[in-house]
Amino acid sequence: MAMPIDAVLADPDHREVPDTEICDTDSFVLIRAEETPERPERRPPARRD
Repeated sequence: MAMPIDAVLADPDHREVPDTEICDTDSFVLIRAEETPERPERRPPARRD
């Protein structure tokens, strides 16, 4: 079960984590791009005159 937020904040081992440690956004974007299959280019919808 998850700890209540008060217990987490009172925990002496709890520390602020800089954003850079949480997620390296550049690597994340590159990984997602490699995992995503190529999509066929979308054509604009046919015009109805």
